[in-house]
Amino acid sequence: MKNKVLIHMETIFDKGGEHEDNMVFFTEGEMEKCAGAYCYHYDESSLYPSSEQLMGMLEIGDTYVTRSVSGMESYVMHFREHHRDRVVLESDYGPLNITLVTDKIENNLTEGLGMVKLSYQVIFAQSNAMINEITISIEGQKQ
Repeated sequence: MKNKVLIHMETIFDKGGEHEDNMVFFTEGEMEKCAGAYCYHYDESSLYPSSEQLMGMLEIGDTYVTRSVSGMESYVMHFREHHRDRVVLESDYGPLNITLVTDKIENNLTEGLGMVKLSYQVIFAQSNAMINEITISIEGQKQ
């Protein structure tokens, strides 16, 4: 059974660095239980300059978060504490290869609602890295 939810994501890029910036995103979505986790499906088109619809998906388990976008811009990011993941971001400008290293995940969800906070490093090249932080809040009716 799918339930309607409100999803609020705030991302801080280059936290504590000289180019720190943030992005806030609000959207409606649908939540469902999936394989011992909760899955959230939502439209992420407003974050990108493309006219094509981009669909976002979050899968949040007790110890991991997977975030994906499908459409003209596409990627899949796997977050698990102390886990290293290689990601290829597909865009109009071609693929960009990055490495993610998840430092910490704080999961305060109850029945799929609540807050999750991720802190991770983004490594663009051997010496270029920054720390990002995403806070995801999910509101709705409990199942």
